[in-house]
Amino acid sequence: ISYFNQIESIKKTNPDNILEIGVGNNTLSTYLRSKGFDLTTCDFDESLKPDIVADIRKLPFEENQFDTVVAFEILEHLKFKEFEGCLKQLHKVSNKYVIISLPYSGIYLEILIRFPWIKKIIKKDFIRIFLSVPLITHKFRCKQHYWEVGRKGFSKNKVRKLFKKDFIIKEDFRLPISPHHWMLILKKK
Repeated sequence: ISYFNQIESIKKTNPDNILEIGVGNNTLSTYLRSKGFDLTTCDFDESLKPDIVADIRKLPFEENQFDTVVAFEILEHLKFKEFEGCLKQLHKVSNKYVIISLPYSGIYLEILIRFPWIKKIIKKDFIRIFLSVPLITHKFRCKQHYWEVGRKGFSKNKVRKLFKKDFIIKEDFRLPISPHHWMLILKKK
C-alpha cells in the first residue's frame, strides 16, 4: 500500500525528473526506472549504492534541479531540531514538488465500506470512516526514530506549520489500511 501510494503521488506531479532521498531496498527506484522515469537516487549510506552519496542535511544539487523530490520515511531518523533545515534543503533542490511520508503514531479505528456501485455515487472506491487518537508517550515503535507525528511534542499541527513556511500542502492523507504512514504532496512556494 505504501509503495502504491508513493508511485501514485509521484505520477500526480507529472515530473520530468525525480530525486529520491533514502533508497531503502530500491523497490521504488527499480519500479520508476522500469517505467522510464528520469530518476536520481541519493542516500548517505554508500553500501545501498545510490547514484549520489550525500546527507539530506546538505544536498549537493543545484537550486531547482528536480521537478519532484521524494523523501519517504526518512526525516524521523534525524533529530526534530534538524527537520526544518532538511525542509529547506528539499525546497532548495525542488523545482515544483516535494513528497514526504512520515510515521504517524496513534490508536486507530478504521472502517472501509465498499459496494459495487459506490464509485458511481461518490466517485471513490470506498467510504472510509477513520478515527485516531494521538499517543502521548515518548516510546516509539521503531528504536531508530527520534520523533513521530502524533507523539507528545510532535503534533500534526506543529509539523504542518513547518511545511507551510515554504510549501503549499496540495494533498495530505493517511494510507488506508496502513494509517501509520502520513503522506504529503507539497508544492514549492
